Amino acid sequence: MAKVSFKFTKTQVAKWLESAVPQAKAYCSETRRFYLKATRPSATGVGRGSFYYYYRSPVTKQAMNLKIGTFPEITIEQARNQVRVWEGMRAEGKDPKLEIETELSKQTQLSQQTVVRYLEDTHCNYLQQNSSGKASEQNIKKHFADWLNTPMANITHKMANEKAYSMYARLSSHTIRRVFSDMRTMLTQAVINGAIEKNPFDNFQLRPPRETTERKVRRESRRRYLEKHEGEALLRALRAYDQKLFAENNTDLRSLYPYYSPEPSDEPFFNWVRPYWLIMFYTGFRNGDVRTLRWEEVQLESRQIIKVISKTAKSYPDPRSFPIVEPLAKALHQWWRQCGRPTSGWVFPSSKSDTGHYAHKATREPWAEIKKLAGLPEELELYSLRANFASHMVMAGCDLLTVSKLMAHTKIQTTIDHYGRLQPNKAAEYVNTFANFFESDSPEKEAS
Repeated sequence: MAKVSFKFTKTQVAKWLESAVPQAKAYCSETRRFYLKATRPSATGVGRGSFYYYYRSPVTKQAMNLKIGTFPEITIEQARNQVRVWEGMRAEGKDPKLEIETELSKQTQLSQQTVVRYLEDTHCNYLQQNSSGKASEQNIKKHFADWLNTPMANITHKMANEKAYSMYARLSSHTIRRVFSDMRTMLTQAVINGAIEKNPFDNFQLRPPRETTERKVRRESRRRYLEKHEGEALLRALRAYDQKLFAENNTDLRSLYPYYSPEPSDEPFFNWVRPYWLIMFYTGFRNGDVRTLRWEEVQLESRQIIKVISKTAKSYPDPRSFPIVEPLAKALHQWWRQCGRPTSGWVFPSSKSDTGHYAHKATREPWAEIKKLAGLPEELELYSLRANFASHMVMAGCDLLTVSKLMAHTKIQTTIDHYGRLQPNKAAEYVNTFANFFESDSPEKEAS
């Protein structure tokens, strides 16, 4: 049978298929290695056929045929473009069929890749670029432990909703937002890397359940300001904690701090805990900002800390200034001398940490002990020192704009939402001041 060859157009292809017997072939006269094989007509009688690409493999040297698609579901131009792509591969010495099989195998493996495998084998490399990467990895492993052996492609909105619901029963909204953000970031990166086709968290929103009175009371009891007697008890407990460590260890200070020359008026620290807590108490800093504090940021002479706050660094990358009050200035100066009068480096260095400074969990044990010594409730969180600082500022009459700056809030509305209710109601006092200004020399006042 003579070889059939003609210019492939929609009209010509359809006309040929009407009379072609099944398995008959027609070759494109314009594009090399491109042909059409006739198949059985459809139920409506319309001729159908499949486009193919034929070639000799540069790898195996065997004659190969690759099916492109079925006409008319795939257009002639789409089929021709695919032939050009495969011709390009062949020109580079690649076998298109082997390349397709390799890619399919890879996609199959990726689609079956579990959360923990992708996290440890791929995503950890991405997390290393971020200072909080280790914490993000731990969040995923801890809070999504039951997902770790689940293929990422099998994660659904239903699973996410069930997970969120279970978390709201035991975790704070802030923590839940954080851990879900870590998981969402990993799934987004998985899409970019081709591990999954679609992010299962797309269009998923956290919907906190209505807070019960009991839960609200429990939440507020964990993060609240301290009463005057509680604050005084905390400061005494910090001193008692230091004295207890001195008594238990009976260690010569010079063996701990070889560059330190004590003076008669000194009140030295046994370790980092007391100065660390005093910074949080007198500045309202978050735990993370104290952990990452550097001596370059502490200006003892001008009594200020000039620092970029970690949480708001993206939206506010410029350093902010925070005053150092007298008790804190004295404590920091003492700690600075004990550390050998450094001009740079971490204020609270740790040789046990990869980062060079203390990890977040390092504060847990000391805080539990300090609460016992101070007689503070066991459920009280360390974050309360930040809430305590802002609350007492507001209750003392400090304007909310200043408090917002001291707290390093990006928006004053955050300060208003959390602490505005504590502001003394001085509306009547301000209105009277306004009235007295104009009434001082008015005829009405002279007449009275």
